[in-house]
Amino acid sequence: ILRKAAEAKTSTETASQREEERLASMELQTYLITENKKTKAAYGYISNIEEGEKVSELLNDFPKDKYIVCDKDGNKLAEDETLCTGMTLRDSSGNKKGMIIIFGDINGDGSINIVDSSYALGVTNGGSIDVGFGQDCFKIAGDVNRDGFVNGEDAKIMQFHKTEEGIPIDQSQPIRDPNTIKLYTRQCLIDDKIEGFPESYKKVYDKDKKYVGVFNITDVYNDSHYSKLIDIN
Repeated sequence: ILRKAAEAKTSTETASQREEERLASMELQTYLITENKKTKAAYGYISNIEEGEKVSELLNDFPKDKYIVCDKDGNKLAEDETLCTGMTLRDSSGNKKGMIIIFGDINGDGSINIVDSSYALGVTNGGSIDVGFGQDCFKIAGDVNRDGFVNGEDAKIMQFHKTEEGIPIDQSQPIRDPNTIKLYTRQCLIDDKIEGFPESYKKVYDKDKKYVGVFNITDVYNDSHYSKLIDIN
């Protein structure tokens, strides 16, 4: 009995070692497709992660104890932490395997809301925003409607996607090559005071002068940016 138990243990360890070697020898994308996993990977990014999903849920798609998730500073995260854009999947040796993308979470806090909308509007209007994980990641996460631009239409979807009138954000969509996504620079913004709102809240319109919504732009604009905006009144 003891011999059979030892043989079974050795067989399990050998299988685990073979799995590790096989995984190390192939691209992450190939592994996920071959093993029919939910998680997707392309261009060095990892996707098909829902808003609010935990680290443990992502790690379930990979061999046990072979991978970890780190924040943008490289610190290992607990399995009950919420996944955010800009986090990284790493192997047990700390080697980066891919950066996490949650479409719509462009500021990397794990939520998709008006803050992300404001960031999208800020950078497309000539603002300079450093979210700490690179412009390519920002562009992929920001182009939620898949038209190749990050603009007011994406901002509107981010702000209202949880409402009855909103457009749901499909996290299962394929990752686009970031080189094919552009930051739209002709967004229009009305810089006027809206009755009942603080001064930082502005009406925003898209390039076709279609009303997008009201956004708090305090975090993404300063006075020098207003000269770059187009007043369509």
